[in-house]
Amino acid sequence: MTFDRAKVWLWSRRIGWRVLVYGGLLVLLARFLVFPGAFMSLFGLLEGAPGWMSKYEKAYDVDGVWLSGWLMERPGKPLAVFYGGNAMDAGVLAPVTEMYKDCAWLMVNYRGYGRSEGWPSEERMVGDAVAVLDRVVKETGRSMEDVVLVGQSIGSGVAVQVAARRSPGRLVLLVPFDSLLAVAKEKAPFLPVRWLVGDAFRSDKAAERVVCPVFIFAGSRDTVVPPEHARRLAALLPNVRVFREFDCGHNDIWEADGFYREMRNALRVRGVPESAPSEEVGSGAVEVSAD
Repeated sequence: MTFDRAKVWLWSRRIGWRVLVYGGLLVLLARFLVFPGAFMSLFGLLEGAPGWMSKYEKAYDVDGVWLSGWLMERPGKPLAVFYGGNAMDAGVLAPVTEMYKDCAWLMVNYRGYGRSEGWPSEERMVGDAVAVLDRVVKETGRSMEDVVLVGQSIGSGVAVQVAARRSPGRLVLLVPFDSLLAVAKEKAPFLPVRWLVGDAFRSDKAAERVVCPVFIFAGSRDTVVPPEHARRLAALLPNVRVFREFDCGHNDIWEADGFYREMRNALRVRGVPESAPSEEVGSGAVEVSAD
C-alpha cells in the first residue's frame, strides 16, 4: 500500500473545515445561550423601558464604550442597583421602581443589551458594573453603605462579584446560582460545557469575600436554575440574613405571593428608618422576566 500525500492532505483539509465550522457553530450557540439578550437586541426583539422612563435616562462611558441606563434618584434614600437576567433589558424593571419607593434605583444595560455598545462577557460586565457604581455613588454623594445590590439570575453572578470587590450595605440575590458552569453541566451533560462556557460566573469562588448582609430569594419550582444552586451558594456566603424559597418558577419571582414584603424589607439598609406599613402587593402585581 502506497502513501498518497495529496489524498491525505485533501482528506485532512475537508475534515479540518468541518471541525472549524461545527466548532464555530457550537461556540456561537454557547454565546447565544449565555447572552441571548445581546442577540435579541441586534434585531430589536428585547423589550425595553416604557416611554415615561425617558426622563431618567443616563449614559455612562466606561473605557470608551457607552452604556445605556436609567437613574431614578430619590435623595436621602438608599440606592438600589439592579443587575438583570441574560435575556432582560434592565428598563423593564420600571414598574418595580414605582412599587419600591424606599430606594433610588440605578439600572444599566450590559454591553450589547438595549442601546449599550459593545459585546458582553463576564469580565466586562463585572468591570463595567464596578466602574458605574463607583461613579454614581460619588456623584450622588452616597457611601457604599447606602447601596443595595440586586442581582437576578445571571445578574446574581455580577452582583456577587461586585459585592466581593466593594462593601455595599446589602446584597439581594433573586433566583441565583452558585456557578453558571454547574448549571450548564446539568442542562447539557453531553457537551464540553467547560470549554464552551467561558463565562462561568463562579459565585461560589467569590462568596467568601462578600461580608455584607445577604438576602436570597429562590423559586421552589424553578427549572432554569433549580433552587439547590441557591442553597449551595447560601451555604458559602458568610452573612446570609434571609433565605426563602417562594412558590414560583424562574421568571415570576417578582409576582410570587409574599415576595413584595420580603423584598421591601431587604431593600432597607442600616440607618434608614422603616417606612409606614403599606398593603402588600399580591401575585401578578408586576411582570419582570429574568431570562
